[in-house]
Amino acid sequence: MSAAMKKRLHFKGTHRGMREADVLVGRFVHACLARAPEEVWPVLDAFLDGDDGELIKILTGGAPWPAFCAHLAVYSDG
Repeated sequence: MSAAMKKRLHFKGTHRGMREADVLVGRFVHACLARAPEEVWPVLDAFLDGDDGELIKILTGGAPWPAFCAHLAVYSDG
């Protein structure tokens, strides 16, 4: 993966459209990019395609992780 993909994922996670989502999702993306292997980044990218409200629920423990990205939960505080 490239530095360009890392930059794109960071932007995608911190510019969601809702301030709350920017902060919460951005913090999660930062943790993933810092600790997850690059092979996980495409899954993170697909996760970020989700609706802000649903992502917030998932990251705060209010909804289960989708099966395709459940392994990302280890990078979440929620």
